[in-house]
Amino acid sequence: MKQVDDAVLERLAGLARASEPPDLPDAAAASIVRNAMGAAGTRLRRRRVASITLGAMAAAAVVALGISVGLRLGGSESSAMTVASAQPLRMRLPTGDALTATPGARFRLESTTVADRRIALEEGTMLAQVERLGRGNRFEVVTAHLRARALGTIFSVQTTADSSVVRVFEGRVEVLEQGRRRVLTADQELSAGGEPGPIDDGAPLAGEGRLAAAGRMAEAFEPDSTPPSGAEPTTIAAEPMPANGPSAAAAGSPGEEEPTTAEARRWIAGGEAARALRAARRALSQGGAPGHWRMLEADSLRALGRYDEAARSYEEALSALQGPAAAEAGYLAAAVRHARLGDREGALGALDRGRADAPGSPLEERALGLRARILFEQGRTAEARAAAERYLARFPEGGLAQWMSDLLASP
Repeated sequence: MKQVDDAVLERLAGLARASEPPDLPDAAAASIVRNAMGAAGTRLRRRRVASITLGAMAAAAVVALGISVGLRLGGSESSAMTVASAQPLRMRLPTGDALTATPGARFRLESTTVADRRIALEEGTMLAQVERLGRGNRFEVVTAHLRARALGTIFSVQTTADSSVVRVFEGRVEVLEQGRRRVLTADQELSAGGEPGPIDDGAPLAGEGRLAAAGRMAEAFEPDSTPPSGAEPTTIAAEPMPANGPSAAAAGSPGEEEPTTAEARRWIAGGEAARALRAARRALSQGGAPGHWRMLEADSLRALGRYDEAARSYEEALSALQGPAAAEAGYLAAAVRHARLGDREGALGALDRGRADAPGSPLEERALGLRARILFEQGRTAEARAAAERYLARFPEGGLAQWMSDLLASP
């Protein structure tokens, strides 16, 4: 397949800037940040993408991919593409769905209507963050070996000449192959001709998928922000803890099987958070991996509305984790303390311990935005403005950029 050379790509770059924000200095961090960050940013980008012109989006696709034949987003005309750059391609469909494809990936956008979004993946890996689908709407990724149909989710499809693998990071995906129909849920992967199993975290785009799922999970725990207007900061009242205490959930049911963390997370998604909590505490009492099982315990407690316990569990997990996992634990602890418990000092401490907003952290933008808001709410204006300046320097087109600008402009 023909590819456009660097000179042509450079000439087209100006058109692409009208539809996509520029890459951050650290391209690897940018790839993760764009997929995992911000409830506020997500909403802003969704509104913006609806107004992107057809020509600008097409130009962005050409620049990032290398070649686009007959591209017509929003229609049903097939568009053959290959990722010619050394960096993953990131693009957003007019429907709001976000796509990430590995270098060298080849695919066709066969249909991009609201009712029918269909991508034919010929080679490489594609990660899809699919918007919630309305009744009768469809999003599919098709390879030579299988058809993966999203049910409102974050998932990836990897294919070669010999086989294909579907990995689900959030939600559910229906996989059709050789007359068989199977439904995968979060933390499962399926190879063509095989059986479902746990996700290989070393697979292409698996890290981005995990962080995108974590970012979507955290959205519900971060309240909307109102740009500063000189009014007194709003106090968020702590919510009461349900009567059932730790002891009620710690005891396991007789004969209950010991699950993997992936299976227990599916229980949470299915409304069985108490069951997942029992499993997590059993595993911890038997010496299970303290970081991963403690995170599962925290997620279960959060789903049960036991926010004080959840925050403490996230902080305990933080002490046993490193790198991006520690940043995730620190951010979630901070988000729960801020949004659910009104504990601003505790939230700042969790951000610090997890280094969630450190330069290059996969949660840097989101965590830095939370820090600025907490400092503003505390009346620590000089520190809040310093955080706002840092945010704008790092993320000039981020979801909270306008809020930060208003903070710097306020008296």
